[in-house]
Amino acid sequence: MTFSKKCLVALAILGCVFSCSEANKHFKIVSDVASDTPDNVRVKILGDMQANFNRSAPNVMDSTLLEDFHKEFSFMQDLSSDPEDANTFEATSLPYVAAIESAYVEGESGLVWDVEGNIYHEKNMFFERTSPNPMPTEVTANAIFEASKKQHFPLLATTIQRYGHMYYHFVVETLPKLVLLKEAGLPEGTKILMWGEPYEQKFLDILGIPEEAVVKYDPLKVYTADVLFFPTPVPRITPARESLEMTREEMGADEVLPESERDLIIYCSRKGASTRQVANEEELLEKLRLEFPGEKVVVYQNTEDVATLVDLFKRAKVIMGPHGAGLSHMLFAAPGTHILEFQFMRDPPMMFWHLAAALNQDYWLLPVPNAWWMQKEMEIPTEEVVDILTTMLKGEGHSESCAPGTRKLDDGTCEVCPEGTYSFNSDSPVCKPCFPGRFAEGEGSASCRTCPTDTYASEGAKCVNCPRNKISWIPGAHTEEQCLTYNQHKSLLRDISLNLQMLNKLSPRSRKVSRRALIEATTYGEPNAYVPGTEIPDSEESKEAFEEEEEINAFSGPTEEEIIEACRLKQTFSDPYMAPPVLDDIDCEQISSFSRGDSQPSAAGGETRPHERKHFV
Repeated sequence: MTFSKKCLVALAILGCVFSCSEANKHFKIVSDVASDTPDNVRVKILGDMQANFNRSAPNVMDSTLLEDFHKEFSFMQDLSSDPEDANTFEATSLPYVAAIESAYVEGESGLVWDVEGNIYHEKNMFFERTSPNPMPTEVTANAIFEASKKQHFPLLATTIQRYGHMYYHFVVETLPKLVLLKEAGLPEGTKILMWGEPYEQKFLDILGIPEEAVVKYDPLKVYTADVLFFPTPVPRITPARESLEMTREEMGADEVLPESERDLIIYCSRKGASTRQVANEEELLEKLRLEFPGEKVVVYQNTEDVATLVDLFKRAKVIMGPHGAGLSHMLFAAPGTHILEFQFMRDPPMMFWHLAAALNQDYWLLPVPNAWWMQKEMEIPTEEVVDILTTMLKGEGHSESCAPGTRKLDDGTCEVCPEGTYSFNSDSPVCKPCFPGRFAEGEGSASCRTCPTDTYASEGAKCVNCPRNKISWIPGAHTEEQCLTYNQHKSLLRDISLNLQMLNKLSPRSRKVSRRALIEATTYGEPNAYVPGTEIPDSEESKEAFEEEEEINAFSGPTEEEIIEACRLKQTFSDPYMAPPVLDDIDCEQISSFSRGDSQPSAAGGETRPHERKHFV
């Protein structure tokens, strides 16, 4: 019997499933559904076990970078401080689609559980590095976490994982799951849970998934299904090589063009984005055209047609730009393509380094001093971009007479670079000054190092400690004014505009529901030191969304319903990469309805209080 027919037979016997099972069941953690398959689940295996692979350390100008800032660069993933280490990727899985009878999907993380009390904590489904695995609302025994609505489908497939509404996560984490669902062959009439972002359908069209098959996911609902199709989860920010390869094939990117046709330097712009725009972008582009007149420099900002998008990046020789969604399209570029990422230095996620390793591409990391994730603009060291691109494009057999750390004079002799300057490439005609926030101590430097936190760069020659009782909270400060007092630092982190930007990284539904509660809960009972009146600075999108809502009086105080919603979010925000500091001020213990259950299942799957099956639909 085929996979699809078995699922249809399951629908006919669901009545027996509901009436014949015991009234009470204990919750059980299922961490490997392919090998420990519950009785109400059928699993279709779609390939061999994914393979481990090594990831070479990022190429960098400063050989001490990974050691100096190991804590920062290993925040979201394991990246060794030793450039010679293998950095082996081991978060592999077996590709499958599981058909789960009488199942639920809920929450920001797309938690799956079923009427028999099985909770699917599948490997790589959640980001255990920063937050505990979620539990069903029934387990919390807490009224404020109960969804206001439920929606039922006979046949339903889920692609939902946390942050799946963000473009990078959609391209490299959701698309592989859609490919698995397509390969499994879903029964006719199956609906697919998606975050429902505007760009999704363009990719679904390539996969042959019609718009009417998609159900826009609402994390404040609980979805139930007679049969739920659950594909292998994809590790957050670090997908397996096989997942990427099968996605490339489905998108038409598996055919590698001849090297002569891969002739583009593609710069991925973030112009107009709410964060991480390149402040000196025009200067950078002009510099590239001046220094590399024989190269074709293409600025990518957006392409509506997916086929055109894929064809563009198949032609890439170099892909560069600030950390952001545009770099996701390196998925469609050929092995060996050079990648240059302008990466902020405050807790940087190294997903594009991982992606390049999985795709056998040449990754270069350009750390940007005094920059962080939610910064509106960052200044890029254009001379360092030129230096790296020169190295990338330099042909084999290039002879050198003057080594890095020196400059070549007109008479052919070599002169050592003075303190505060560097030369990265051999036979450089000049010694370049260190970019603000970096330093070169002593003569003969091939690159400049970045000043650590609590210091600032002085004249490019050394790092100076911040005055007593002040800190520089981001590596690469270059003036004493960038050293902050405790109150200045706290004020910066609590600035409401920054927190609203962070909320934009939540699912669209959650940020809409929570905006008013968070603003009022943060300012209630004290003068609003961070936002004058009701002003909400930010992108045009944020302004329009705000104007559509009722006017906010920042001093009126939140309603209990709004505080409850903020507390629900506080429970969700266990990830330091996402958590707005304003949530620290919400005292959920004072809300009478906020009571936590005393008992929850452990990851080991031990017995706990009985699970009642009454909530299904």
